[in-house]
Amino acid sequence: MDQELMLNFLEAYEFIDNHPAFVGPIFNGVSSLTTLVYACCKRGKGESDAISLYPEDKRFSEFADKEEKEYVLVSYEDYYGEEWKFDHVEVLVEGGANVFKPGSDTTDIWAWDRYHDLDLNCSGRSYEEAIINFSNKVKAIYGDYSSEIHSENSIIPEWIREHNKENPIVKDINDIFKDGRININDKYISLRDEEINAIWWDVYKKNHGGKMGQETINITRFLNKENYESHNGTINSEN
Repeated sequence: MDQELMLNFLEAYEFIDNHPAFVGPIFNGVSSLTTLVYACCKRGKGESDAISLYPEDKRFSEFADKEEKEYVLVSYEDYYGEEWKFDHVEVLVEGGANVFKPGSDTTDIWAWDRYHDLDLNCSGRSYEEAIINFSNKVKAIYGDYSSEIHSENSIIPEWIREHNKENPIVKDINDIFKDGRININDKYISLRDEEINAIWWDVYKKNHGGKMGQETINITRFLNKENYESHNGTINSEN
């Protein structure tokens, strides 16, 4: 593997792993994806793959009978006029967004649903290429976002990021432990996975033509400081 491919793969892998669409307790990031390996011919078709033709396809009438149909399936040999022959192996990657089911117990690891988004399906001549291609589709369809608060493309609202800069999770590194526990700054705003995921769903539906009308938990209080204070009390940043 050449160095450029390795670096592109690393970037793609980390992007998927940190994307807010794929957060969750068990099936998260790259581990939430399904990977399939199959033999292909020179045209990238599997031996058992049939070609789907729809009325708008130029060759639809050639294979459709008189009975009206929404689509027809045609064998490789009939469509291309040649026998299928093995040429190479391809890796197929499938996946989709996670979503926390409203009203569920936040400690229940099975309180999450996973989608299989056909628009994200992609393949490559290697696992690395397939992950890179999947990452590119995620960026185009789900947006260039990260669940990490310190990332430039963080999905976490800017007002929270600015607030937490002034109110770090630990006030004083020399006072990190207190009474046998980590001394967390009570002014620091920490978001759970399901909240980060719901914020992404809100952005996805508004800005990316989100086609999945999935119900999510209410994240109104995180959208601006005024909403947060009305739900949680004052959060002034004075030390």
